[in-house]
Amino acid sequence: MPLADADHDLVVDELGREPTQAEEHLFENLWSEHCAYRSSRMLLSTFGSESEYVEIGPGTTPPSSACPTPRRC
Repeated sequence: MPLADADHDLVVDELGREPTQAEEHLFENLWSEHCAYRSSRMLLSTFGSESEYVEIGPGTTPPSSACPTPRRC
């Protein structure tokens, strides 16, 4: 699925040039709707971001959780 025009323009602005075919495919995959953080942000915001099990809270990366021991995830 090709990048939306706005996404393509953002890539061009960031790179300062047209992306190569490989770069274009990379962005298409990374930014596809089913993989993109922007698609899951609303769902992820329903989870807690502060507890003894949260290793990295909100910021530049999505929160991640640690498994409590001895319970298995």
